Amino acid sequence: LSGSHQGSFFMVDGAPARAEDEANPVVLNRTVSPSYFETAGIEFAAGRAFDDFDGREDGSLAVIVNERFVETHLSHLDTPVGARIYNGTDIADDSQWMTVVGVTRNVKHYGIDQVMRPGLYQTTRQNPLRGFSVALRVRGESEGVLAQARTITADMDSELPIFNIRHMSEQVDNSLFTRRAMSWLIGAFSTVALLLAMAGLYGVISFSVGQRTREISVRMAMGAQKQDVLRQIVQQGMVLVAMGVVAGLVISRAGASLVSGMLVGVDATDPAVYAGGTLLLLIVAGAANYLPARRAASLDPAQALRGD
Repeated sequence: LSGSHQGSFFMVDGAPARAEDEANPVVLNRTVSPSYFETAGIEFAAGRAFDDFDGREDGSLAVIVNERFVETHLSHLDTPVGARIYNGTDIADDSQWMTVVGVTRNVKHYGIDQVMRPGLYQTTRQNPLRGFSVALRVRGESEGVLAQARTITADMDSELPIFNIRHMSEQVDNSLFTRRAMSWLIGAFSTVALLLAMAGLYGVISFSVGQRTREISVRMAMGAQKQDVLRQIVQQGMVLVAMGVVAGLVISRAGASLVSGMLVGVDATDPAVYAGGTLLLLIVAGAANYLPARRAASLDPAQALRGD
């Protein structure tokens, strides 16, 4: 989740020919050891993980692809396992073809907010690295395991540096820091906007109902029942509120696409969010209709008319 992308050009044996103006697609490339998938909890959709024989001899080069790669480049095959992939655009050495031995579920290796792209894995035996990260799956406290890891590494080579040790939760938090800061800022402004909308809604509706105090007093003086008057006032007011809610939902749905790119793991049209906001405004509107109407209906009709 560091955000640094390593991409390469690849060719697929037997793939339909691309148009002359169509670029050779860049594929995200990751180099891992055979036990990486089990350690990271990455599931396989087909095939297997790397073993100790992959990449050891000529013609044994292996590669594992993700589901997105299959959808993009291997959809013409009945089964992606067994397909051949070449690292490059010009075949200079026929022995460098790699055989697909497995298909993993899609994993957002480069960032939780990144678009899922075609990707593949190569084993460290056939693609050596100058520097790498080690992932450890730990049960219980990690301090003792880290001490053992340092000891084992020192026994292998006392000059090998170990640095930037962190838990996976830390790595996730660091990768989302900027996005979370923006989310908190937007959330604060949204909360203020919601409070202003609630205050404005309550003020306008309660003022409108308060203007009908004389009407309510006249009806009460003529023998109207208090509950009937309250019910009619609230119903009339809520009809207008319902029209406003419908219009607001339509506008919100139309504008959802503007914020969808800023959301991770949340749908811009999440029904729970729409239902929660709508319910909150309906409660405020109902109180704004009911409370002033109840006060007006509780007044002595003669006193209210004299005051008017």
